[in-house]
Amino acid sequence: MKIKLYNKMKYWYIVLPLTILSIIIATYLNHSKDVAQNYKQYTIVKKQTIINGIIAKVTTLTSNSIIDMKDCDKLWINTTNNYDYKQHELNKFLQERDSLSKKENNDTLFIFRGKFKYYFVINKAINFR
Repeated sequence: MKIKLYNKMKYWYIVLPLTILSIIIATYLNHSKDVAQNYKQYTIVKKQTIINGIIAKVTTLTSNSIIDMKDCDKLWINTTNNYDYKQHELNKFLQERDSLSKKENNDTLFIFRGKFKYYFVINKAINFR
């Protein structure tokens, strides 16, 4: 009797963790697909991209900057840092109503906030000490 009970218990020690692991993987894959669909309409900012406008909304996704501009442009800027600033990560630095400017064939992004001008280089970490 003890042997049958042990065999049934051994079965559950294998099935239960595999079931839980399968649910976790399925949830992750489904979430990844949803994220890709939600941000499909955003333009990934590259050297050739021209930007000139005011930020309406900033969202962060794994240290990337997801930006909705007032002129309805939707921008995606990959991880970018400038260690000259206390808030050195672009995704945390940007604020609503900041003005963004980037010329074509240039990798420097300028941010105008009040009387001040800040800069970041797209996809790079600069001024790291």
